Amino acid sequence: MACHIAAAAGGLGARRYVKGMTKAQRTSINNGVWMCYTHGKLVDTDEHRFTIPMLKKWRKFAEFRAKCRQEYGADKPLPQEKLLQIGFADHALQIKSLGDETQTIGNATQDSCVSVIWGKELCHAVRDVLVEIVRNTFIHGKAKKCLILIRNRSIHVTDDGSDFNWLKLHSNKAGRGGAAAVRHIIEQFGDRLVLGSKRHKDENRTIIALAHTLDDIALVSPCSVEVEEEEWETIRKRRQIPASWFSSKTEPCKIFYIVLPEFMPHSDAILLSEALQPEAIKDKQIVFVTKNTSTGVRSYLLHVFPFARVLNISNP
Repeated sequence: MACHIAAAAGGLGARRYVKGMTKAQRTSINNGVWMCYTHGKLVDTDEHRFTIPMLKKWRKFAEFRAKCRQEYGADKPLPQEKLLQIGFADHALQIKSLGDETQTIGNATQDSCVSVIWGKELCHAVRDVLVEIVRNTFIHGKAKKCLILIRNRSIHVTDDGSDFNWLKLHSNKAGRGGAAAVRHIIEQFGDRLVLGSKRHKDENRTIIALAHTLDDIALVSPCSVEVEEEEWETIRKRRQIPASWFSSKTEPCKIFYIVLPEFMPHSDAILLSEALQPEAIKDKQIVFVTKNTSTGVRSYLLHVFPFARVLNISNP
């Protein structure tokens, strides 16, 4: 069935009615999207959940899928690089209490096309973690509100609960549901995800993104640093890291990303271990970002730094 993106007429409940649209714009094919009857009915009856930008993004995905099927055949997977360029359908979810958070967060990840871009399994794992973060912040952190923003290619969570680092649940042997969800996402997808956690003033701030390019690492700035050539020379000669890596700006960061030089060999991992002392790291989780590095070097980094995580980004 054909559905209007901006409502065809005003009236009670017509949240998607745009007053300034002309009749020609309202009846134009550009203001329509093809839906199955089930979802077409949902879209027409729940204008709070399904917004104009969301439906426009759905249409963009549908047109892209149709184009790919015409060019490559229906059995070929959609190219993720192109899907990432389209980005999520923006969604803002304000949660003020527990009760229907599972359904609400589940709908938000589906409606925002997270499963289309990241794949169903990763989407499900992210949804599970989001539910556990929200429950922890209300039950244990005594939060009064929590905001989940899904936009472009990342997911952001902000809450006003007490200081809490949800990533520590991964190593919590006594943990239950939340620990299991965090352990699963890190063990299954940790080499692909940018996970940010920091305390800012009276808020906990979380970010989840897919590590596709170095621009994705920049999403967690200032909790990241890219090692410049002159800095690497300092590490080689003096066996010490630059003081700027861990400063007052990075103090609130629960996770710290170190972008290493491209094609890094095994011997440089040893130099890094001699320079990066435990007292500099404090209680931060370190994530090494490697570019076009062999599996052998990545495994060796984890051997030298058993407490760390490794992300590998390869040039196309």
